[in-house]
Amino acid sequence: MRLAQQTSDFTVPEAPWPQARVVYLQNGSDPVVWWEPALIWSRPAWLNGQRAHDVSPTMRWYPLVTFWQVTFDLTASEAVPDGHGHRYRRMPVEAWARIVPPDGWTPQDTERLVAYLGEQP
Repeated sequence: MRLAQQTSDFTVPEAPWPQARVVYLQNGSDPVVWWEPALIWSRPAWLNGQRAHDVSPTMRWYPLVTFWQVTFDLTASEAVPDGHGHRYRRMPVEAWARIVPPDGWTPQDTERLVAYLGEQP
């Protein structure tokens, strides 16, 4: 299993990645990933220790307040740059290509698919 926010995360840990493979895509600033009712009364683990690169070091947990902040962030979770919030750019294609690539699939095939999907409305 891998947890990924950037393509470099697919190599962490540096160990063989046998079948069956699973990837959870999650941006540190994605309120869809982190929203939960418990934010009302308890500090979330994602605010402890080292934070994701796109979670502000000034963010603090306040009872009830943080719940509503994250709830309102849900409405704008795609109105942010790629790779933040709920915008995952190329990551679903990268994950798919590393989990179940068709026979003969190459990095160039991945690039072509990313380009094609980027052109779609």
